[in-house]
Amino acid sequence: MKILQFAPYCSPYIGGQESYIYNLSKYLAKRGHDVHILASNYPITKNIEKIDNITIERINVKIRILRNPLTLGFLKIKSRYKNFDIIHIHNEHSFSSMTAAYYKRRYNFPLILTNHGILRFDNFIFDIFEKIYSRTIGKKIFKLVDRIITLSPADKHYVSSFDINPNKIIIIPNAIDPSRFESHNISDKTRFITKYKLEGKQIVLYTGQIIRRKGIVYLLKSIKLIKMRSTENNTIFVIIGDGNFLKKAQKIAKDLKIHDSVIFTGHVDWNELIQAYKSASVYVLPSLSEGLPTTILEAMFLGVPVISTNIPGVEDHFKNYAVLVPPKNFEALANAIMNLLHDKKLAQKLALEGKKLVKTKYSWEMIVKEYESVYKEMILQRN
Repeated sequence: MKILQFAPYCSPYIGGQESYIYNLSKYLAKRGHDVHILASNYPITKNIEKIDNITIERINVKIRILRNPLTLGFLKIKSRYKNFDIIHIHNEHSFSSMTAAYYKRRYNFPLILTNHGILRFDNFIFDIFEKIYSRTIGKKIFKLVDRIITLSPADKHYVSSFDINPNKIIIIPNAIDPSRFESHNISDKTRFITKYKLEGKQIVLYTGQIIRRKGIVYLLKSIKLIKMRSTENNTIFVIIGDGNFLKKAQKIAKDLKIHDSVIFTGHVDWNELIQAYKSASVYVLPSLSEGLPTTILEAMFLGVPVISTNIPGVEDHFKNYAVLVPPKNFEALANAIMNLLHDKKLAQKLALEGKKLVKTKYSWEMIVKEYESVYKEMILQRN
């Protein structure tokens, strides 16, 4: 099959959705399919290149609104849709999805959408705007596409609430690529410990984009509570990642007088990221909204016990394998972190069961076959 993955961003932009698209494309290419990714050229890099037998084409972007690249060049490719057997779009809020849905009405090509979770900004005005968008343009996109993939039952229920036929919606979870963890260069965690002077410390780790939606504010507030309540001084919080909230987060840490207990590393390479996971006592993801977070899969695969929020997507997949707390409840988050650091038996149980879960259910080797079946069914129904 000739497959177009049409998305707002791709590598070198860093995010869970981008990782999802790249891994799906990589495994489709490994199975002999001709895969083309079309995305915005943000951050600026090569306009076209081939990686892992995937053709990646990037179109220059002039403006981004709410982190959504308005790439006018997407409007000029209408004649190319007929060159593909399947057009696969991601995230109904994106300009790329709007563009594909508009041309779907004209040319009626096979169009599939992956919904990557409910979008929340932790900003009253932006969240109101999102709700209005979802009930208007987002709903039209849902109705125009031939198939909708959601990452969890909760997300399927959410999409169905837009008066979408549930039979059109298929649940296919996120996954990880185990081969990325096999390099001998990432087995030694001592370099990470030495670099950040973490000898003898219990490390509580966050990895991901530093944006408001990830709940960084509530993590920082929980750290303040932990420092007030604990007599121990051997816990350090390592926050890995970059994003438009990084400077604000650093200021909040200083204002809360917890900056001596928090390390903001910024972006790190893959080897250092894995070393960080391997060094951690606990992984924390305090997000306000997610699809099915790659970072939780990574942490569990590497044997790190997880604390997260009981939001749709996370709760569906991990309620029996992680400690979950209500979003924005920094007191509950602080209690969960302190409890898991002290309860070694529970931490070991979660680490072992989480690792087994990810290895058996969330590998791209399995997930790509589910996508392949959906693609083939769509093509057969059109012939």
